[in-house]
Amino acid sequence: MLAVAAWLAVVPACAVFAAGFDLNALMALLADHPQGRVGFVETRYLALLDRPIAARGELVYLPPDRLERHTQVPRQESAILAGDTLTLIHDGRRRELSLSEHPEVALLIGSLRAVLGGDRDALERDFSLNHAGTPEAWILDLLPRDPEALPMLRRIHLVGRGGQVELVETIETDGDRSVIEIGDKRP
Repeated sequence: MLAVAAWLAVVPACAVFAAGFDLNALMALLADHPQGRVGFVETRYLALLDRPIAARGELVYLPPDRLERHTQVPRQESAILAGDTLTLIHDGRRRELSLSEHPEVALLIGSLRAVLGGDRDALERDFSLNHAGTPEAWILDLLPRDPEALPMLRRIHLVGRGGQVELVETIETDGDRSVIEIGDKRP
């Protein structure tokens, strides 16, 4: 009984602390996080396959608008976003896409860029935002405002600590999902 009373005494203190960590505070933490180079592991769960597909590589973020994804396993390929241009490199071939000509891709990639930059206004243009937690451990869910703009996307779920995103889970309307674990800082 004493343990229950002690737990009940702690819960309100945690709730007050978490209540002070509003969405603006989370966005400020993300915006203050400097550029970075980290390892990643992505696991894709597809209904059509018996086993998930795994990929490993490196992510690079250079504020305000450059994102790079360099996959080393299972095959080498890169996706580099600089401004409005997405460059895909695979098997020595290079293809450039203008995001303005591919609005679905622009929304998906733009959402990650906006999260990393702590750009609440950009996120709220296209998503409803739900968050919980403390500066030491938080979650952020992005729900598309216009399901027709992203017909395959149900939700993007992010988990982090401080200004660092540690996990990005993309859940599609057909049940397929992708989980990207981010960590292993690199110079």
